[in-house]
Amino acid sequence: MSLRLFALAASAAFFSMFTHAGSLKTLPNLASPLAVVQDAKTGQVLFSKNANNAVSMASITKLMTAMVILDGPPSWLDLYVAIDTSDIDTLKHSSSRLPVGSVWTVRQLLQLALIASDNRAAHALGRVYPGDILRAMQKKAQSMGLTNTHFHDTSGLHPGNQTTPLELAHLTSFAAQYALIRDYSTRSEVVLPLNGKPTVFKNTNAIVRESTWPTLWLSKTGFTNEAGRCVAMMGKLGERAITLVLMASHSSAERTRDIQKVQHWLDGSTYKLPTESTPKKVVAKAKRKESKPKL
Repeated sequence: MSLRLFALAASAAFFSMFTHAGSLKTLPNLASPLAVVQDAKTGQVLFSKNANNAVSMASITKLMTAMVILDGPPSWLDLYVAIDTSDIDTLKHSSSRLPVGSVWTVRQLLQLALIASDNRAAHALGRVYPGDILRAMQKKAQSMGLTNTHFHDTSGLHPGNQTTPLELAHLTSFAAQYALIRDYSTRSEVVLPLNGKPTVFKNTNAIVRESTWPTLWLSKTGFTNEAGRCVAMMGKLGERAITLVLMASHSSAERTRDIQKVQHWLDGSTYKLPTESTPKKVVAKAKRKESKPKL
């Protein structure tokens, strides 16, 4: 079965409630070097820009990490995991708010990986996976027909974690089939106990934090020096269920403006540019955050 048909079959049930709008007018002028806007129900590509070029995807990798973890038994979510020294990022030296020795459930680590894009959380999930998680991630990508998608770690820090905008749009459609990924990735924040105190971990996507995309099903951002600013989103704009992928954006503001251009193009709305929070400090400038869910 072709990649397009396979993705459409996976998405059909979820998007059956949405109608297909008529023809579109002038295409948006997006600054991001690579982009795809796709009708999530029909698979029709409404806009593309270098859509078949393979580039680093950064923390959007965490969508595949989450899918593989969630393919396991539900009881995994309640297992406790202690952060250890092997979870520290020695490649990019990105920061984390999770101290060595802190204990979290797998569920909480998924929330931290998908909402706050925490790299230690993603690494710990891979470390405790019962088997070779990278092999499982690659096998799942192959089963989706993603021939240009490759994984070298669970966090997205490795520049070899690559995909094309079009394949990432398909991966996003598959990830949207997971209720917990939809939930966690679209939350504006999550409050979890840290050092005995309730601690707020915010979504890395300004659009999610500011709730300026009212019907949003999935969001994941990414950033490394190699990848630039990336985002994969899925939601309703106008009468369409839309998958949006932007890759290699030059700044958070550029990425956010491109999202707003697509919003205006498809539903005619004009949104105030939200203030993008300062990304986590990284010794080698190599980290990015993520988002939380609403259904």
